[in-house]
Amino acid sequence: MERSARKWRRLLLNPLVGRLFGFNINRRTLASIERVGLEIERVQNLDKMGIVKLIVAKP
Repeated sequence: MERSARKWRRLLLNPLVGRLFGFNINRRTLASIERVGLEIERVQNLDKMGIVKLIVAKP
């Protein structure tokens, strides 16, 4: 699936997910992890839409 299609899907789903589960799926999680000084070793998508990820990082 094209990246822009995933982005638009997240934009549309974000309000619903926020109300149902209380979190924001549009966060720039990987950028935040790097900004605090952690080194990302591995990122694995745990679902087909790429919303749920397993992130392995080290100091």
